[in-house]
Amino acid sequence: MSIKHAEKLYTLSEACELLSISTATGRNWMKSGRLFPVSFDSKAKPLFNEDNLHTLKEALANGSIPGLKSRRNKTYISANIPTSDDSSLRCRLRYCAEQLILSANYNDISLFQLFLNDLAEENCFCEWKTKHSEYCAETTYTYTAGEDTLGLLYQSLCTMGDRKASGSYYTSSSLAKRLVEHLLPVLQSCQTIFDPSCGTGIFLLQLPTDFPMKNIYGNDINPLSAVLTRINLALKYHITTLKEVELLQKNITVSNFLADHTGTYDIIIGNPPWGAKLSSEEKKTYRNCFSCAKGSSIEIYDLFIEQSLNKLNPKGLLSFVLPEAILTVKAHTSVRELLLKSTCVHSVEYLGEAFEQVYCPSIIFSVEKDTSRPFFRNVPVTLSNGATISTKVERTIYADFFNFGIPDEEYLLLNKITACPNSTTLVEQSNFALGIVTGNNAALLHSAPAKGLEPIIKGSDISKYHINSNSGYVSFQPESFQQTAPEHLYRAPEKLFYRFINTQLIFAYDNTGLLSLNSCNIVIPNIPGLSVKYVLAVLNSSVAQFFYEKKFHSVKVLRSHLEQIPIPVADEETQKEIVELVDKLMVLEDATQEFKETYFLLDYRIAEQYHLTTEEYKIICN
Repeated sequence: MSIKHAEKLYTLSEACELLSISTATGRNWMKSGRLFPVSFDSKAKPLFNEDNLHTLKEALANGSIPGLKSRRNKTYISANIPTSDDSSLRCRLRYCAEQLILSANYNDISLFQLFLNDLAEENCFCEWKTKHSEYCAETTYTYTAGEDTLGLLYQSLCTMGDRKASGSYYTSSSLAKRLVEHLLPVLQSCQTIFDPSCGTGIFLLQLPTDFPMKNIYGNDINPLSAVLTRINLALKYHITTLKEVELLQKNITVSNFLADHTGTYDIIIGNPPWGAKLSSEEKKTYRNCFSCAKGSSIEIYDLFIEQSLNKLNPKGLLSFVLPEAILTVKAHTSVRELLLKSTCVHSVEYLGEAFEQVYCPSIIFSVEKDTSRPFFRNVPVTLSNGATISTKVERTIYADFFNFGIPDEEYLLLNKITACPNSTTLVEQSNFALGIVTGNNAALLHSAPAKGLEPIIKGSDISKYHINSNSGYVSFQPESFQQTAPEHLYRAPEKLFYRFINTQLIFAYDNTGLLSLNSCNIVIPNIPGLSVKYVLAVLNSSVAQFFYEKKFHSVKVLRSHLEQIPIPVADEETQKEIVELVDKLMVLEDATQEFKETYFLLDYRIAEQYHLTTEEYKIICN
């Protein structure tokens, strides 16, 4: 490999630090195409150009990118809402609180005086009201059961005022209600419920009105949010005694949940912080305390899950709103291992993009602290489109990937494909190569042919069975490139190109020694007895696509993914028939009816090699 440091390239974690976003957010931006790598290192990890990152950072700052004008990057120091000790903000919150109390039929607000003084001292508040008499005369707030008016106002004021670069997003009452609905079938009045990052108490407000207030607990690192939670719960339960005030003071606490919180509970709920920026000292402390903090990067909601499991009573239930990435991204493998060892799944709901103007697919994930039952069987699973799926079959789940979003029939079919008799894989029977990283496309890529130049392609230049065009021309001088594979891999007598950044498996055949850029990678099958074009047909098949999509659900086609795809070993006569169909497809145009008919015939022949029935093949096609 030849590497030339023509420009500074950033790893994903470095790029995210520059953009003030979490690595989870960065991965989601890569999925959506908003953050695009210019190359990949030898381990297929993305690298980003410094100029592109600064351009993106400026666009974020001026709000010129739709959907990224706001970012859900909830730092732990601010928990669910941003911190602020601004006296005007506190006085406005106190004014709102008083209005809500009076509209809730409290003629005497003296019972709330302790909470109100925690928002703003009486003298300061009176001065503020005098100064803002016109605002007070025109503005009224009315209490509505289940609504977090105080939290909405707080978030709104912080957004209009000193909004932090890290961002903060308010959990809607409808989303909090959906989480609580998952608990209702098992909710009992004797249980204790705790929200470790309660913000202004939005999840606790959705609990049934007949659930005892004495069994409700909340905590936040931000003292102001704890005060607002106490007021919200006082209004929810229409408290009438000083004893109830003292109970709320005791049950709604201010602490660092990961460091110094005490107590155990039957149910833990909420929306833990996402994307915290931790100091070196915090990282050191947490690595000594949590098994989920051993890796190079630490995600705060992983730690919240581990700590919550520590604080749960036996048979206790944990239900959090989380990024969907926790199910699949490699960085969260350790927390998935922990969940497998100590819990069973209670319910899963895929939410899609649940937060306005934020690209981050989310889930409501509920688990029970119980190892006596299968980890995943008879679990209610709701998809983002509202459909529910059957999960009556006990499934073997591995920590490398949690895929709960497929029904039993697809799970059983995936297992059948995996166990295909007389099959092999690409493991140790193939060579892989990354495309070329020039390091300076503007200088080294040419738009027209010339002496000494040869064509080079990128990922978008290929479709199944076809190389449609080329992205330019280049002089193959490895010493001038930032990164190349050994030349003999590009010049192999037969090789397969595939798109690297894609949700689909797209492979094309080459026997001309054609070069490719790094969005178009190379695999050279060397499986004894199997022709390269036969392997091409298998990798382009709907069966392989089904396996890849259901097992990995990835936007990057990784070598580790391809090496797991079972490849049926076919006899010479069968291979000959299949290769003839491949040769026919390679000369037909994609859009023609003949191409489509030939493709279907070939695809069905490949399905037969997996011993699939017609009904099973229909499942895949659908």
